[in-house]
Order: sequence, then structure tokens, then C-alpha cells
Amino acid sequence: DAARARAAREQSAAAARKASENKVRKYVTSMVSRDRVERGAALLLQHAGVLGEVEREYGVPGEIIVAIWGIESSFGGFSGNTDCIEALANIAWSRGVSGDVADAAYFRNELVEAARIVDKGLGLSRTTANESNAADGNASNASKRSDSSRVFARRAALLGSWDGGLGQCQFMPSNYHVYAVDKDGDGAADIWNSLPDVFASMGNFIRAYCEWDPSVRAAGFAATFEDDASLRRLVDSDAVGGFWAERRASRPAKFFAWNGVRTTHREHAPQPSSETLLLMPDGADTRSLAFLATANFRSLMRYNPSTQYAMAVSTLAQEIVDEAAEITARRNEHEKRAREAVQAKAAEAASSPPHASAKKTDASER
Repeated sequence: DAARARAAREQSAAAARKASENKVRKYVTSMVSRDRVERGAALLLQHAGVLGEVEREYGVPGEIIVAIWGIESSFGGFSGNTDCIEALANIAWSRGVSGDVADAAYFRNELVEAARIVDKGLGLSRTTANESNAADGNASNASKRSDSSRVFARRAALLGSWDGGLGQCQFMPSNYHVYAVDKDGDGAADIWNSLPDVFASMGNFIRAYCEWDPSVRAAGFAATFEDDASLRRLVDSDAVGGFWAERRASRPAKFFAWNGVRTTHREHAPQPSSETLLLMPDGADTRSLAFLATANFRSLMRYNPSTQYAMAVSTLAQEIVDEAAEITARRNEHEKRAREAVQAKAAEAASSPPHASAKKTDASER
């Protein structure tokens, strides 16, 4: 009976693995698309000034901020179209009905915090803000329109994700009140429209709440193995974890390097003595996604408690750095060739003899 039960469990586990084969790899690949990498690299270079200021103030690298920004809101292109007040009220009610007391209390509090944002007249994109201002202007000329109806119009304009995430960085309302930063100094922390505010707010949140360690630049690296034997040795050493909850004891990065683990990024690599974890959530197979996580991987898990999300952000950040380095190298090479062409033309002009027409040939001067 015990043997049959064990065989049944193994068959069930095998079926589950097949159904979700390489599920995390597929997710990470979809998040780290070529388009997202190229756009992220261009934006990293375009906003290098303010991102550098944020890194100096909070210790969070620009590529991490840009990677999260790209995944959370497609670099500000889409922050959600759900009525957040309605969404939070519905979630709080449904959690209460289902008996999930903790979740119900959490979302009730987020509902109150979202109402505070509306009360302050915040939380509008530039488009919806203009529409709301126009509506308020019309209302001032129409005596039948009440103050409450104007507040309702403003409330309906507080849009975000299905679970109440707001702005380009998808902060929950309570986090907005605690961590949002008015970086551009206009009197309001605007995570909907102001990129300096968005970047500084993310840096503040990642450092203060997520406990980012500035001494460790990367959160992790996509990895490969020299051969099947390398992976087998690591499995036998109990050094291979699955998801974050299944992680094994951390080891120095040099331990994994000695055992055939190779990171795939060009610009950054783990410090040999830094503590790392090897994660393979799709299973310990050389065809599966392998990821070498650093101490800051945990910080990304606090931003969004999902192993595959943290892997996607980490991988995207490193790919953005590699792409930005290539863009910079191409740009420098182009500028160098342009300078050389100008110098060669100037040298050629300097070495050419005077034009014959410049000589005086007038007979009267002889």
C-alpha cells in the first residue's frame, strides 16, 4: 500500500511538472522582451541625470528602477484603467465575506488611504486632470451641480490596477502616503506624471521598505551550467533551490563558479565573496531556467512577493545595462569617426598648395 501511494504521488508530481513545464522561464522571457530591453536602455541613458541623483540619495541603481518601471507600467505607458476606490471596496467586501479577516482589514485600510488621495485632489493623470478641471469649471457655472458630484467625478478619475496599485510605480495607497517623494519640488509627490517624483519615490520605497543593500549592485543573474555533471554535483551538495520559499543555504558566488555555474550578462558579475543562492523553480534540469540570486533578491520579493517577478526584474535590469553599454559604445565610435573625418579634412586642406588663381598676373604690376 505504501509503495502504491508513493508511486501515485510521484505520478501526480510528474503530471504537475509537465503541465507547468518551464512556466517560470516562459514568464521571464515574456517580461524580458527585446522591445522592453531596448526601450529600457534608451530611457536609462535619457534619464541618467535624475536616476544618478536618486542612486546617490537612496543607493538603488538606475537599472533596477527602470526595470521595475518597465514591468509595472510599461515605462509609464499604462498604469491601469480600473476605478481604484470601487476595486478596493469590492476586494475588501469579498475578502470579508470569504472569512479572510486579515486581507479584508488590509484592503479596508487601503480604501481609506485611497480616499485620502482623492480628498487631496491627487491621483490624476494629466489627461484626466484636464478633464476634471474642465468639469469643475463647468460646475462652477451651473448652480445645480453640487460639490459632492464634483468630488465623485474626481474620485472616478483615480485609476489604477485591479488591486489598487497606483501610478507609474504601482504603489498601494498607504505606501504612497509614506514613501512618495516630491523630487521636482512642485509641492506634490506626483507618481502619475512627474518622472523625477516616480524615480525618487521608487528609490525611497526600495531602500526603506524593501531594505535594499547599496553595497550589492545587482539582485541576481541569469545563469547556465558548463555541463550536466556540474548541475548534478550541485544537486548532490544540496545547493539548488526551487522557488524562493524552497531556497537552500546561501553560498559564496565563487562556490558556484568553481562548480560550473556561469552568469550570462556582460557588464556585471557577482563578487566572488558575495552570498548567493541558486534558484531553479522549473526544476533542476539544464534546460530549465537557472538564476543566481544575491542578497538584494529578497528586496525585490518585498516589492512584489513572487519569485518569477523578482527574476524578471533582475534579468531585465542586467539586460538593460548590457544594451545601454552597447548603445554608448556605438555612439562613442560614431563620434570618434566623425572627429577623425573632420581632422583628416582639415589636415588635407592645410597641406594643399595655394590655388593658381590667387597669383597676381596683371601686366601693370610687372
